[in-house]
Formats: sequence, structure tokens, C-alpha cells
Amino acid sequence: MGIAGRRLPFITLPKPCSAGDVQVQIEALREIELHFGVDRRIPVHVLIETHGALREVWDIAALPGVESLDFGLMDFVSGHHGAIPGSAMRSPGQFDHPLVARAKCEISAAALASGVVPHTT
Repeated sequence: MGIAGRRLPFITLPKPCSAGDVQVQIEALREIELHFGVDRRIPVHVLIETHGALREVWDIAALPGVESLDFGLMDFVSGHHGAIPGSAMRSPGQFDHPLVARAKCEISAAALASGVVPHTT
């Protein structure tokens, strides 16, 4: 962080299970920035790929420092333990399953409502 912190375009937080998880990680990032003298706030991208993160996606999008919400398709599908078939991860039809489409819509709506960039493709 001391060397690259000023040049990092963003930090991605994978697999949060709640808005609280994201908040703890953002607070830790801010402490690290201070410790290493990084003179800016590094934007945070949050990978939404768990049931808990999807359930709290509106709260996650509203957290200070969150720049984008990214959809983690493979882990999201895997976390459904067969309720979403493996074919939902291949093209064509990659985003046709109702649970995947719902997740993409919810992530996009939460992001846009908070002025955050949605990455759901």
C-alpha cells in the first residue's frame, strides 16, 4: 500500500455476507491508507456473490467509498447448490435463469439509486 496506494484505481472486496462485512473492510482500508500516508480515498468495488450480500445490497451500495457493485455469477450460482443449473453460467442463456436475472436487477437498482456503478454483465 505504501508503494502502490497512490496509483491503485480501486480495491475489490469479494464475498461479503452483509453490509457489516463491507463496512468493516472499508474501515480497515481507511486505517491502512492513513498508516501508509496515502493521500486519497481508494474507491471500493464490492463483489455481490452471496445470498447475504444480495439481501443487503441496498445498504452496501449506500456505504461511503463504494464506487461499484459487481455481480459474481459463478459463486452466486454455486451458492444455490443446484437450484440454478450449471447451464446458467454458459452462453447462450447465461443470464436467463430467473434467480440470476433477479439478482442482476436488484444489484443494478441498488447501485443506481446510490449513485454507484453497477457491473452485472
